[in-house]
Amino acid sequence: MALASSVFKGAAEALKKVLEPGFVDVPAFSFQFESPADVDLTTPDAVSIFLYSVSPNQFLRNTGPSILSRNPNSVEMRAQDVLLDLYFMITAYAQTKDSEFAILERVIQMLHDYPLIEGVSLTTGLVENENTHVRIEPINLSMDDLNKLWSIFPQKSYRLSMFYQLTPVRMKSSLVSTFKATSSVG
Repeated sequence: MALASSVFKGAAEALKKVLEPGFVDVPAFSFQFESPADVDLTTPDAVSIFLYSVSPNQFLRNTGPSILSRNPNSVEMRAQDVLLDLYFMITAYAQTKDSEFAILERVIQMLHDYPLIEGVSLTTGLVENENTHVRIEPINLSMDDLNKLWSIFPQKSYRLSMFYQLTPVRMKSSLVSTFKATSSVG
C-alpha cells in the first residue's frame, strides 16, 4: 500500500522553507529533521526541526463535513477533516556557543518576520491536504516541561531550543459518502 505525502513531513519541510533564506550566507549549513538524540553532529552548523507532539486543534474540532459536489440527483460529502496542532522543537548546533546563539537568534527572527506558511512555502504534504496557510506561533515551556522533554534524550545534554506550534494543520478525511437527493411532494 502506497501512502500519500505526509502532512507531518510536509509541515517540517515548510518550516525549513521559511528558515532557509536566513541561512544562505552560512556555508555548509544543514537542516535536520531528527530528534536531539539522533542529530548528525558532523556538520559544522545545523538546525534540528523536531516534531515532538501532535494534538487535535481544540477550537476547530467540530467544523463539519465538506461538500465535494452537488447535482440534482446526489450530494458527495467528505467527513470532517482532522485539524491538528503540531509542536516543533528547534535546536541549533554549532562548534561554539556563540555560533549556536547566532543561529537560534536568526531562527527567532525569521519565524517572527514570517509567521505564516503560505504560497510557495507550502509543501506537497500540506497542499495535498488542502492547507492554504498555517500559522507559526512561538510557545513557552516551563522549566519543568523543558526538563521532562530533555529527559527523553538521556545521553544528550540540554541545549537552548525554541518551541513553535503550527496551527491549524489540516489532514483530509478519507471517508467520502454519496447521498441521493430526495424529492418532496407538496
